[in-house]
Amino acid sequence: MSKKQKEKRQSIGRILRNNLVLFGKVCRYTPEFVLLSFIIEGIFLGINNAVYGVFTLYLFNSLDRGDGFSEIVRIIALMALWYLFYFAIERVYHRMIKPNLHHKLDHRIHEELFNKTSEIDVACYDDPEFYNDFVWAMDEASSRSLRIIADLNTLAGRIIALCTILGTLIAADIDMIVIYIVCGMGIVGCVVNYFGNKTGFAHEKEKKPLNRKRDYINRVYHLPDYAKELRTGRVDDLLLREADANCEDKIK
Repeated sequence: MSKKQKEKRQSIGRILRNNLVLFGKVCRYTPEFVLLSFIIEGIFLGINNAVYGVFTLYLFNSLDRGDGFSEIVRIIALMALWYLFYFAIERVYHRMIKPNLHHKLDHRIHEELFNKTSEIDVACYDDPEFYNDFVWAMDEASSRSLRIIADLNTLAGRIIALCTILGTLIAADIDMIVIYIVCGMGIVGCVVNYFGNKTGFAHEKEKKPLNRKRDYINRVYHLPDYAKELRTGRVDDLLLREADANCEDKIK
């Protein structure tokens, strides 16, 4: 690893601090969003996954015992009622409540970024590396805010589901090898997810300047201000060559 790469590499502690700062801003701007998303997408989702596992276990146990048809129908009916209740709450939240809260959060975050922009020295924009990071921050601010909330909610939901499923397996006197397999699959999934995110971040960082160049070319064609130049000059040929070169660089 080169010296420049070592200098730019962030420690885990710094990454955690950055995430905590971002999470604090989200809590300050839209506390109701954090609370509702934690309840619906975290706790409620974890309970749903746990209920699915418990209901499935009860259903198979009922079949093994040879219970009557009415008992099996009762279990399936309880599962159906739970899922109707769960999906009704989820649809109301995702289609009616979350979009409004997301719009409010997006507005507040970009408002802060715009205020910070007015305080930046104009000479900074002459630095291509700074400008790439600045554009990246503007593009990713909203989605990263949602991502950190979603990750925390997912963590809470999976902890609830894991504890419930493991408790059910232990109570059902399942062979310990099954529990070890379940835990091992979870650990392997975390490791794969970590390296996948790391690779994806490096790939996205490499593509960011190319994406900005592509967006610039697209903007020239979309805006009416440049329509005359595209038709009377030779700018069109130059832009097409730049677009082709940009596409080839992205493929590499």
